[in-house]
Amino acid sequence: MVDKPQVFSKDGDEYNDFIWIGLKKDEKGEWHWVDGTFTKWSIGEANNVANAEGCAQMYTAAISHHKTGAGSTYWNDVRCNRRMRYFIRKVMVIWEKT
Repeated sequence: MVDKPQVFSKDGDEYNDFIWIGLKKDEKGEWHWVDGTFTKWSIGEANNVANAEGCAQMYTAAISHHKTGAGSTYWNDVRCNRRMRYFIRKVMVIWEKT
């Protein structure tokens, strides 16, 4: 048996081009992501505008104001009640013949 993490995409009514990525701020204001090692915040983020942004989204830069240019993906903190697409992380169990 082998456990392999898989990522599936589910459209939330194709509301827009932003995607929830499962990154969330805890009650201490600290952000946590699966193993805590990877971050890709956009320039100036996470900025917690109006002390109300407790979830994170992923987006593709449309313009070249970031160091890596247009088409690169970044993270942004947003209010948790915004509608957008999302990813689901699920462990898939595979049985191998022996």
